[in-house]
Amino acid sequence: MTLAVTILTQSTSDRRRPSALRSRSIWLVTAAFLLFCVTAANGHAQTCVTQAQMSGPERDGLAAVARKMSANVLAGDAAALRDSSTPELQKDFAGVAQAITDLSDARTGAVTIRSIYLLDNSTAQTSGEVAQFFCGAYNTPMHVTFTLSDLKAGRYAVVTVHVTGVESPRQLSYVLQDLNGWKLAGFIAKPLFQGGHDGVWYWQRARELQRKHESWNAELSFQIAKQLLTPVGFLSSANLEKLATEEQAAQPGDWPTELRPLVLTVDGKQVKVMEMAPVISARNTADLSISLHVEQEDGGDPATSNARNQAVVKELVRKIPELRELFSLIVVTEVSTKNAPQTTIVSLKSIP
Repeated sequence: MTLAVTILTQSTSDRRRPSALRSRSIWLVTAAFLLFCVTAANGHAQTCVTQAQMSGPERDGLAAVARKMSANVLAGDAAALRDSSTPELQKDFAGVAQAITDLSDARTGAVTIRSIYLLDNSTAQTSGEVAQFFCGAYNTPMHVTFTLSDLKAGRYAVVTVHVTGVESPRQLSYVLQDLNGWKLAGFIAKPLFQGGHDGVWYWQRARELQRKHESWNAELSFQIAKQLLTPVGFLSSANLEKLATEEQAAQPGDWPTELRPLVLTVDGKQVKVMEMAPVISARNTADLSISLHVEQEDGGDPATSNARNQAVVKELVRKIPELRELFSLIVVTEVSTKNAPQTTIVSLKSIP
């Protein structure tokens, strides 16, 4: 089992995007854990214990481990956290170290334990299968499911804490493995707010926008809500499934995808918008941004590409003027078969 931290740009679906766009990455997510999978095919249930079901000493012990690790993170002490990690993670710790550096603005934050789950896979006969852990009473708001693949036999825990009292509050999740004592096996850091609002606010806002028939802003707000309310990508819950269902129902019919891009005409030529997503920033700044991934048949020098990207944004907001109401910036990454990707940051205030 190997652990590292990967920086994601905008959304979890953005891993395929060019490095120029990924460099604006904000999320910090375990990548090389190689055990987390969102699909549950061929999985079988293991044992999960929620913090309400744990004995006092067991719950307090896991909370103490998470608090100590959080103290190391907020102190910027990567060496101490590395010493508390599994041997696999120690071999590939650079990503975690970078994550700690990127949390420098949260150093003075207050830590609150939000959730603790104990996952027991110790009776597994083989590795490589998909394991599902059903936690809490089924069909209740408190029920959650962890879906993990390639999980070795053993005991694991997932502890999520909130760091508040700072300008950009965070949620930190620790994946722990019991190796005669709890060791860090994975680390995830995500923002709690965007533009001064939390995920529940964006969910409610998305519903309001949907009622106003602003379907594009509604879809982007649903996506922001989902990003802020999902602490780790391998967790699902009734609330998150409800959010996903609402998002799918509200999505515009011409929402861009790789199989069905949004085609814009710019300077007499067609430009394909392959993906559109909100930029999720670690900093709780007032300005919200959108990322666009566009494809051009013919590339050009950087100046030509930047001018064309500006024209793409102008045509996009002409077609979808509601975007101006919620967003301030659009990050366009242009990909062609002839040139390296070109990224342009466009302020909507500069678009007449």
